Amino acid sequence: MPHLKRALQLHLQFSRLRLNAEGSASGLDAFGHAVFGLNQLGHVVLSNRSAQQIITSGRDLSLANDHLDAADPHASKKLQTGIAQALATGTMTGSPPTTPFS
Repeated sequence: MPHLKRALQLHLQFSRLRLNAEGSASGLDAFGHAVFGLNQLGHVVLSNRSAQQIITSGRDLSLANDHLDAADPHASKKLQTGIAQALATGTMTGSPPTTPFS
């Protein structure tokens, strides 16, 4: 019986996490901007409706293997550099950029 009790506890925890994630995504829709959430590997794990519309249009940004990429090669390089800097700062493996990337 303990394994069934644990399975039920895990199911309830996963259900709460899913609802929290769905609530967060819905809350992000209230912003007037596209929002992408990335994990420590740079994979897009969360996006609001505006972000999804940008990806769906395929004009400026795309997703390849859950990674953001820009259509323009110059913009893509800047995007990848900015993401790498943010990830390094967020994971404490690097320091914040001294100037905003432009």
